[in-house]
Amino acid sequence: KKCNSENHPIVLYFHGGGNGGNSRKALEEFYLPYLKMLNKKCTIIIPQLPNNVVFEDYIAGTKEVIEIIAKEVKADSNRIYAFGGSAGGRCTWQMAYDYPDFIACALPLSGELYGLNANKNVDLSHMKNLPMWISHSADDYILPIDNDDYAVSKLEEIGAPIKYSRYENCGHGLKMVYKFYLGEKWVDWMFSQSLKKR
Repeated sequence: KKCNSENHPIVLYFHGGGNGGNSRKALEEFYLPYLKMLNKKCTIIIPQLPNNVVFEDYIAGTKEVIEIIAKEVKADSNRIYAFGGSAGGRCTWQMAYDYPDFIACALPLSGELYGLNANKNVDLSHMKNLPMWISHSADDYILPIDNDDYAVSKLEEIGAPIKYSRYENCGHGLKMVYKFYLGEKWVDWMFSQSLKKR
């Protein structure tokens, strides 16, 4: 979706696992959150993860694409928002970790920062100023909540501006998606963020 007005935000949506390659699945997955943003003027980018592409290259490549598109559509580079669930939550976490001064905020749902469980000494101090709204369910058996619990505790220790929606029985699938995207006021929060506020 391209916005015709100048100085509008860019919304970056990372799709979940199984919806990569070359198909319309990523667009179909985005339908529910898109309904919540119908009255918002923005350019929406949904980068589809190609098969056999290195994860780190995908995140770096996505950043490069956003920079190009932002100039072409005359978007506000201070308002780039990243979100997604499951594998998309992992991508959102990675974008936040790799480029905290590039995006205005991040909303990973049912995700994790890759490698954090294996190395509890991962430094998150460079993310101190990045607004994040993290959401996860305690009974998630696909991507256990331990990773997010730990990351949230570390971000809280350094005073990072984060919100944490920690549910008890929403699992990893659609129930979690509906719980957060329909039950929380995430859209207004997301669109209120800007690098200029830091």
